[in-house]
Amino acid sequence: MILAVLLAVGGCSNGYKEQSFPIKPVELSDCRFFKLTNDDGNVITVARCPNSSTSTTYKSGKTTRSTVIIDGKQYVEKESVE
Repeated sequence: MILAVLLAVGGCSNGYKEQSFPIKPVELSDCRFFKLTNDDGNVITVARCPNSSTSTTYKSGKTTRSTVIIDGKQYVEKESVE
């Protein structure tokens, strides 16, 4: 029970963690992936690809939102309800 409480509390703190993917397609070789969290339990996953585009996926209530930016221009946001 104590382990469950520690995991629940630990998952709701401000911070970020770089996600490691040792094997990536050549098209994603310049990309870095991050998971950002805050005290409210919100999570944002960011893929930063300096030589191409940036995409962000995050939850807003029961909705998952994604945003793609290519060369500084934001493209249509796509939503999916779970």
